[in-house]
Amino acid sequence: MPDLRRIPRGATGRRDRRAPRHAATHPQRDRLLDTARRLREELVAALVGRTVHTCWIHGDFWPGNLLATSPDGQVTGIVDWDRASARQLPLHDLLHLHVLARRLARGEELGEIVVHALRHGIARTLDVPAGEAAAWLDGIPPRPALLLYWLRHILLFIDSEGDHDDPRWIRGNVERVLVNV
Repeated sequence: MPDLRRIPRGATGRRDRRAPRHAATHPQRDRLLDTARRLREELVAALVGRTVHTCWIHGDFWPGNLLATSPDGQVTGIVDWDRASARQLPLHDLLHLHVLARRLARGEELGEIVVHALRHGIARTLDVPAGEAAAWLDGIPPRPALLLYWLRHILLFIDSEGDHDDPRWIRGNVERVLVNV
């Protein structure tokens, strides 16, 4: 189990410079950068010294990557392992599955779901029993856990091909969360 006090400063590599580069031309540059700094401080305060459990995760665990038999819906396989990663928090896959299920069912953007969960709680937002949601977090406070999930997801998306540079996606999934935390 990693000791978060020993994680090197550059552990996130080039991603450390993405927010300042994006914000440099943004009309609300100072506000976004201040929020990013506050989030970093909040996460460090919530996590440093805490023992966390890590494991291999799928990295893109959502209903579209589950193979199931009909009519009972029994899962028979999981596909698309290109985002699998070691030494990750198990909560990433569990939150992603339920966040994406809500997104598919309601047509909401990730940013909208994250903001709702920050305001109303993970269990209520994702419609899961509170005890089950708490077990996913493994002792990590809900707000930092949700923010870690969101950060991991947006950084993976930004690093991938597709809409990563789409201003609408950035507004709805990055800026929407930053202006509401």
